[in-house]
Amino acid sequence: MLYGSAYSHVSSIYQHQPSKRGGPCHSDFLGVTHKVTKVQLLEHEVKKLDRASLEAFRNWFRRYDSDAWDNQIQGDARAGKLDGLSKEALAAHKNGKTRTL
Repeated sequence: MLYGSAYSHVSSIYQHQPSKRGGPCHSDFLGVTHKVTKVQLLEHEVKKLDRASLEAFRNWFRRYDSDAWDNQIQGDARAGKLDGLSKEALAAHKNGKTRTL
């Protein structure tokens, strides 16, 4: 239920009112309209998962997050964003400021 239908299922819980930016909204007890974020929708769905589904989701998310981090580091390296750090580390090693782990 977390994937494609999460948005429609969770958004059906809230009172829908027009939003200038689009997306679901709900009114609080004072009648103030608030935009429901994607994160709030996901949080709602995750809280409903049974133990086995939560474990499966947790394992998937760990892999997803790890892959995203690896891709970011690789992209930063290709773009030269890490060049300064690598030069600094090599200079520290050359000047004897490193030690064997």
